[in-house]
Amino acid sequence: MAVGRQATALPDALRAALVISGALCGLCGMSCMAIFNWRVFRPSGALSVVLVLASVGALAGIAAAQTLGSGWLHFAREERGPWANAMWLGAAIYLWSCIEAGRQYEMLKRRLRIGLADPVVTDRMRIFTLLMISSFTASAVFAIFQTLHVPMAGTTLGLWMAAVVSVFTSLFLGLAFVPPARYVELVRRRAAEA
Repeated sequence: MAVGRQATALPDALRAALVISGALCGLCGMSCMAIFNWRVFRPSGALSVVLVLASVGALAGIAAAQTLGSGWLHFAREERGPWANAMWLGAAIYLWSCIEAGRQYEMLKRRLRIGLADPVVTDRMRIFTLLMISSFTASAVFAIFQTLHVPMAGTTLGLWMAAVVSVFTSLFLGLAFVPPARYVELVRRRAAEA
């Protein structure tokens, strides 16, 4: 998506194709995050199904509106059109993740105090919550800048923000899903001391 928007020397057809492929990846990724929230945190909740269907439907709808309206080349050139709303949908999905992960973390902390939760699992949920908070914050900031028509993709500010977010999310992903053995030992030792 960023290359299609910022590489103005590329042929228009290639720029549009890159932006379309970025939008498809975004649509799939955001849809999968919404489905993850439903299946992991609220598998039997009817409201979760409604939220997933609304999210996926809205994403597909604004992608179709961009395609049938001003088109993807217009979005590549101006960063305007219906697809600009996708950032807000992504932020909303991450906010949902923040709420659900934070809720699970609080429950695990209470259970840990009375010996009914594993300290490593509790810590992983804490880190996953931090991951979702950083992802939500980044999405919301980028959405605000995009709404205000402040270009971010390819700019110094945008690249720095993306770099900082990437470092934090990579660290959180690693610690949440594939923590080093020494880190796991540290978590267990701290829990035993507490």
